[in-house]
Parts: sequence; C-alpha cells; structure tokens
Amino acid sequence: MTEWEIVCEIVRTILLMSVTGGAVALLLFAIKPIIKNGIPKTAQYYLWTLVLVALLVPFSIFISMPVNTPITSAKEVIDDNVKTTQEWYEERAQTRYNLPFDDLKAEEQVDIIFQDSKWWLNNTLLSIPIVCGITTLLVAVVNYLLYINKLRRRRLPANENETALLRRLNNGKRTARLYRNPRVPTPMLVGIFSPLIYLPDNEYNEVQLHNILLHELTHLRRHDIIIKWITAFAVHIHWFNPIVYFVRREIDRACELACDEAVIKNMDNDGKQRYGDTLIVVASDKKLPKTVLSTTMCEEKKALKERLSTIMKSRKLSGIIITVSCVLFISVLGATLILAASARQSENTDLLGANYQVEETLYDTGFFEEEGADAKLPPEYCVTADYHLYSRVSDADGWIYLGALEPYSLNKDELEKYTERDSAWTKKYRIREITDAYILRLETDYFYLVFQTKNGDTLLGYGWEDLGERGQGVSDDTSLFALCLLKSEFGTHMINANFFDRSLIHTFGKHVDAFHYFESDDIPGYLIVGFAAGENETSAGMTDMGFAVFESADGEGYRLLDWHVYKDAALSGNGIYYAEHPAVADKNGNSTNENTYDVILSCNENLASIVRFLDGQQENTYTIDRSGYSMTLLHWDVKENISEISIRLYDEYGNEITGP
Repeated sequence: MTEWEIVCEIVRTILLMSVTGGAVALLLFAIKPIIKNGIPKTAQYYLWTLVLVALLVPFSIFISMPVNTPITSAKEVIDDNVKTTQEWYEERAQTRYNLPFDDLKAEEQVDIIFQDSKWWLNNTLLSIPIVCGITTLLVAVVNYLLYINKLRRRRLPANENETALLRRLNNGKRTARLYRNPRVPTPMLVGIFSPLIYLPDNEYNEVQLHNILLHELTHLRRHDIIIKWITAFAVHIHWFNPIVYFVRREIDRACELACDEAVIKNMDNDGKQRYGDTLIVVASDKKLPKTVLSTTMCEEKKALKERLSTIMKSRKLSGIIITVSCVLFISVLGATLILAASARQSENTDLLGANYQVEETLYDTGFFEEEGADAKLPPEYCVTADYHLYSRVSDADGWIYLGALEPYSLNKDELEKYTERDSAWTKKYRIREITDAYILRLETDYFYLVFQTKNGDTLLGYGWEDLGERGQGVSDDTSLFALCLLKSEFGTHMINANFFDRSLIHTFGKHVDAFHYFESDDIPGYLIVGFAAGENETSAGMTDMGFAVFESADGEGYRLLDWHVYKDAALSGNGIYYAEHPAVADKNGNSTNENTYDVILSCNENLASIVRFLDGQQENTYTIDRSGYSMTLLHWDVKENISEISIRLYDEYGNEITGP
C-alpha cells in the first residue's frame, strides 16, 4: 500500500468507529429515561464506557458477522466517498473508458485528471481529520502539563493529621500524595502514574475531610482518571462528531454519581446527610477547563441537585437489580460488537471456484418464461478453481459443461446499463464495487457473467450481446436477462472430491482422480491435493501422478495456484515417485521453510510407512493410512542446520521397499 492508501484506510476506520460509537451513544440516550432510576449508577457509568470502546476499538478489522445493520450501509457510503486521488482516477477511468487509468492515452488521462478540479486536493483533504485530531490532542496535553506545573509550584504539604487520615482510609497502604493548594477551587485527584490529591486552602472539619478523602480514594481505586484520559483521547480523535461531546458530559456525570454511590453504600441516613453537606461545602462556582483531566469532589454547584437527590434516594441493591444490570451491560456490549462487526467487508474480493446455489434472483426480465416451459435458469453452478463454468438442474441430471471463463473488466455502471429495463433491483441490493469479473461468451451471442463484489458476494448474470455494437452508445443493445446472487455450497473442512477433479481436468486435458487432500494450521488458507491422471476414466488405468496447490477461503471457495503432473510416474520406481518440485503454499510462489513440502506420490499398495532420517537420526515416521494411491508431504521446517536427509520406505511387516 502507498502512504496515501494507508492514510485513506485510517480515515475510513476512524469514520466508521465514529459512526458506530455514535449509534451506541444514541441507543444509550434513548434508554436513559428508563434506566436512570432503575439500575445502579455504577452500571450506568460502565454502560457509557462501552461508547468509548466503540469509538476506539476497530472491531471491523478483527471480526465479521454476516448481518446487515445501518453501520453496514454507513461503511459502504464511507468506502464510496473516502478515496485517494489515484482511486478516484481509477474509478473515473473505468466508468468513462472501461480501462485502467494507466492504460489510457495521455490525453484521456489529462481529461480524467481535470474533469473535476475538486479532486486535485483529495489527498490533502484526507489528512485533515488525522491532523486536526492529533493537533487538538497535543494542545490539550500541553495545556494539562502547564496547569499541573502551576499547581506544583504553589502546592503546600498537608498537615500530619490529614496525611494520617488518608493513610488510615487506605488501610495503611501506600496511596496518592496529599497537598494543599490555593489555586484549586475544589478537591481533586490528578495523575495516573504518580497520583496526587489536592485540597483547596480551606478549613474542613474532620467529617468533611473524611468524606473528601474517601471520595477521591474511591476515584483512585476505580481508575477513573484513566477513563478520563481515554474519554479525552476519543473526543480529540472524533473532534468532528458532535455526539462525542455529549458523551463526555454523560461520562463525567455518571463517573461522579457512581463514585458517590460507592462511597455511601455502607452509610446510614445520617452519614448520607453529612456526605451531602460536604458536597455543598466543596461545590465550586468556578469550572475547570476541559483540558484539566482530573476527578473533582464537586466542580459545579448546578450539578449538586441531582447528586444530592440520588444520595438521599439510594438503597441497597437487590439480586434482581444486579441481574438486570448485568444483562443490560451484556446486551449493549453485544449490540456494540454486532454493529462494529457488521461493517467488516469480506476479505474475499476475488472470484473463487466452488459449487454454488442460486440464493436469490435479483433481476429477471421474464426471458425464460417467453422461451417456453422447458427453459429456465439452472439453480446450481460450478465455477472450477481454474475458471471453467458448469451448470446443473438437479442431482440426477449431473453437471453440464458450459465453457471456459475469461477475465473481464466490468464496472457497476456498465452492469446497471445492462439491466436498465427494470432498475428496481438496485434499490434492494446495492453493489458498491465489482472487484473481480469473468465472462463466458457462447456461440449464439449469449453470455454468462460471473463476478465478485467488494462486500464478498458472488453474482451470476445471463444475457445477450452483439459484439459488433459493444461500446457504441445507444446502438449497443447488450442486456442481461437475469442476475442472481450465488451462495457457496462448501464450508470449512468440507471437501468435495468431484469439484477438484473438475478443476484439474481442463488444465491437464486428461481424466483426473484426486485421491489425497492436505490442509494444516501450518499453512492456513491453502489446500494441497494429490491426484492421478490419464486417458482412462478410472484411476486403475491412470499412469500419471501429480499434485496441485489451491488457495482456500475458509473452505468456501478455491483458486488453483500451482500444479505439477509427472508422466508415467505410476509405472516407475515400484509405483513410488519423488516429485521434482516442492509444494509451496503461497499465492505468489514464495518458498520458505514454513510453507514448503517435499512430495512423495505412490500407487504401491504395499507401502505402509515412510521414515525420514536427519543426519542419520530417525526424525519422523509417516504412516500411510490407505491402500493404493497416496501422497506424503515432508515439511521443510527441519532443513535448517541439517547436512543430510534420507528417506526409507517400509511395508506393513517392516520390510524395506526399494524406491526410485
């Protein structure tokens, strides 16, 4: 990825997290009147911290859920509109000329570049959210450090009685240092690594001092300062989202209410009354700047009413209330994960081979009804791993070969033009971008289109074209008769043997019988297949052997990457063949000790085990668990610092078999 592509992806992720966090915040604002007096203040506080989780954790990068939510649509809008200048050029080139930008003539490229001057600054505009967020955060940190430095210069040591009370409230454990300071308007706790408690230079009686210190210690034990810093970070990263400012206010409010609740939970009514009186005494007429990340006893007098009312109405928590609070927290957390994970696009943006079923017909002109009762679009298709197309009406009919698919440059505008007879389908199914497309042209001017979209869907279209009029404007009457959404019939660790036979037969021009399938956690996303090949339809008469490497998308589809077939391998060396080529599980063919295997192919029915020796020492025994054809893979991960590797072959009685 280029630097600007990385910037673009960061901006997309920030915008997506902002939308997700905003959605969770709106949900909490909606239920706030219901839960305000129904669940503990601590539970409400931690519910609001889930908004911070949504704002700062890019769940869409790590997890995916196959559900559509409003966030899914937001993701599509963001991806469609937040692009680098080069991406805009590519999109416009495909739309206008149906060619990549680099393949255009010089005058056509100039036309694309100057078509709309507002995109000249697109790369610069991309950096604005990041630059502004970092700048405002740095300014806030600097202001905080300056304020803390002012407090440090004016601080005075607390007296021994105050220090002793603080130590006693903390059960004699080391805790925050206590100071007096004439510059602070209300008691406050500052600092994460070296926390300090500042008291105004006022006189407090013993009860008031007890309540003040207990309040600030509760903040310290609950790590509320860390939550304050995380909230500030979220606000500055999402400075453009007005909802985050309301969220910060709610978190600050919930933080103080939750702290009050924790302090008074074991107090009687008189103790609660004295605690409320303390709040009134320390309430400040002066509001601290938002850059001062601290917890305060009572910063504003106007916040007193709710806190005092809550204190006097507080009651012991029942098991039902605690259960309801836990269920609500888990529910909101689940909603947060679903919203965030529903935005993740499928990692599979390339068309993969698989057996497919028609999941939904998106567009249908009624062409097949006009053709007669026997004419219909088959409900099943097979795109082989080497890109050949088959169809099947039913299991009894078997697969019908249609032809070889060829790469095709297809864009969304072209597709919608072919379906302009009825554009209603575009309202219920939105294609963001076509990422990989293939076409099969039939001799009768009919054609099949099979393509993959950016959200991971596979679609198939059937239509008619006049090649002589393609691209000729209004005279181009190319059209689709039907467009279907396909669903893979495959799944994780599910092997369809006939599919791999079909995926190799056209490559080799011979009959193929796949006999061994290997996948491992050492090479996730890859499958190695051993096979026999020959002129006969059954493996008994096949004389060639080989192996093929497939890329796998969680078992739902495959792409043929590499293959080697060895002529008459079954006739040489007692039917045991050491392949000249290693099997490399890498889509670019890059071999490492971790992804590479030596291959031994065999049709010897007596072969029962293969033993590998490293520098004369037996390293491993590979048991052959089938008679007839077999494939054994010897991992290269042992080759470092080894000077000699040897192989010995044995039958089931331990007799050595002579190999090639």
